[in-house]
Amino acid sequence: MNLNEYLSNPCRSLSIPYWKNKIIETPPNIQIIHEKDFLNLKFNYLKSDRFFRLIHRLKMVSKEDEIIQNIDMKNDINELIYKMNSCYQKEKIRVSKEDIKQWISRSVFQENLWVKIVIDGKIIASGIAEFDFEAKEGVLEWIQVLPKYQRRGYGKLIINALLNRLSKKANFVTVSGRLDNTSNPKKIYTDCGFEGNDIWYVCTTE
Repeated sequence: MNLNEYLSNPCRSLSIPYWKNKIIETPPNIQIIHEKDFLNLKFNYLKSDRFFRLIHRLKMVSKEDEIIQNIDMKNDINELIYKMNSCYQKEKIRVSKEDIKQWISRSVFQENLWVKIVIDGKIIASGIAEFDFEAKEGVLEWIQVLPKYQRRGYGKLIINALLNRLSKKANFVTVSGRLDNTSNPKKIYTDCGFEGNDIWYVCTTE
């Protein structure tokens, strides 16, 4: 898929950001299918997970709250990893120092798109965004709030801060997540101005 095709409808064209699609190969036992195509298939998969993909056109962006800080790339990483893994215990996702090193090495990494909220000397919320210069696309990743501090608006503050920063250079921002997650992550993004109804099925064939 070329860039113009992608930009015509990013969330319908691909299940992942344009830059990531150029470097990632889908395993042979995995098929990724848009909902419109999936519903017409008669093939039975061993497993299928649904993921939403939303877009924000950056026409209206809230101000960044003063509580937002930049993540200290030298001193915060161990605490950041611990917090991320604490938030993903149910999903059995584990982040390591090697993962962080890989993310930092990517062309889409920008240090000022790693943000945090600190309360009582502890990181209680954080978020990471990427910026693809070629597509002028911002991508939200790894938005988490420690369970004890959830439902207090900290997640929205993180998202709005990243949108604010990305609005100075991106034409649009995308985000995706597991649709059937019990925490209903889609709602917080739509509350922050994201739009769309594109759903992608990640299907395992064997």
